[in-house]
Amino acid sequence: MTIQAIILDLSGTLLNGSNRVVPGVSDMIARLKNHNIDIFLASNNVYDTNKLKRLLAIDDQRFLYPKKVGGKKGTRSFVNYVCSQLGISTNQCLYLGDSQNDFIEAINSNVIFFLASWSNPSFSYGIPVNTPEEFADIVETFFLKDELWYYYIEDKDRLGRGVVVRALLDPDIPKVTGIMKMLKNKGEYTGIRKIKGFKIDDYLSLHLLASIYLEGLHLRSSNGKPIWCLYPGHEGKYGSVLDSFTKMGSRLFREQYKQELIQRHTEAPSNWKLRHDNITPIIDTQFQTIQLNPQYKDKIKDHPVIVIDDFTTEAYGFETSRNFLFNAQASSVICIAVGKYPRPYYAFYPKADVKWNSFAPTSSLTSNDFDFDRILAQFNNKALETF
Repeated sequence: MTIQAIILDLSGTLLNGSNRVVPGVSDMIARLKNHNIDIFLASNNVYDTNKLKRLLAIDDQRFLYPKKVGGKKGTRSFVNYVCSQLGISTNQCLYLGDSQNDFIEAINSNVIFFLASWSNPSFSYGIPVNTPEEFADIVETFFLKDELWYYYIEDKDRLGRGVVVRALLDPDIPKVTGIMKMLKNKGEYTGIRKIKGFKIDDYLSLHLLASIYLEGLHLRSSNGKPIWCLYPGHEGKYGSVLDSFTKMGSRLFREQYKQELIQRHTEAPSNWKLRHDNITPIIDTQFQTIQLNPQYKDKIKDHPVIVIDDFTTEAYGFETSRNFLFNAQASSVICIAVGKYPRPYYAFYPKADVKWNSFAPTSSLTSNDFDFDRILAQFNNKALETF
């Protein structure tokens, strides 16, 4: 599934204050249309649409305004109109604009919002793009891919709870591209600084975001928008491991992005160091050093959660997250990693008499309190070709 439609705001985004087409806009539209993407031009003022009709050779049917779509920006009328006309879902659409109204229209419709920074650089939401050319580059590079994930699990454990796991990459590609060093050095560049013209952290983050978006993982639950969070490192810090993705999440999802939902109440041994010392990591270490942030206790119940981590081997972090979140009555849990090492995946589920408080430290919870099943994963090497 790839992007089928893009909504472009008119005033400021496409037309500057002198009622001239912003430099690069015509080429941007031509590039996007060349990929068979349907382009729609949106304004709350029909007068603005008439001005642009005289300046760009755009089909009259592609101009959108409140009387035509049934409501002003922010009411979801613009996105609903486009999706209805084309018979597509919201995750097949993107929105480029420069105002609060544009942002609300996109986010209320579960559509990714890109900020036209050339028009309103001080606006604090959305993914900023500096030029029309940069926006076209991002769409072509990240949002037109068919192969979304290298590693894929879609299953249930013995209790009927979802086991949904995705990973963007294998362990080898990150080494070749420099992604591994960037993540392990907490975002500091060592060696390769760019991939295909993009900063390495932006390239990784945009691919991660695009795969989540194009699959529609954020749309799965009928219980509202998901809570997004990161899994902490062994020291308990989130740092800059996925700093670029964190910034995108906070600018896009506002109250849905809770980086510190999963907390490390006690520092855990480094799994890398344990393996280096020929010691096999065990899941007990995660069970006994993780808790959920009590601040969000009332927000988790009956709510979907998406957990992001960098690399996972045995996936003990994901299984700890999944069990602690389901124990806190989350409606669903989706676990997403940058890379997955080639180890089997075991889905843990608590034994019938096991009880614990997910929002408080526990030192007694162990693997003996759980049963587990091996879950089969699918691998797709074609997804690695974009790197």
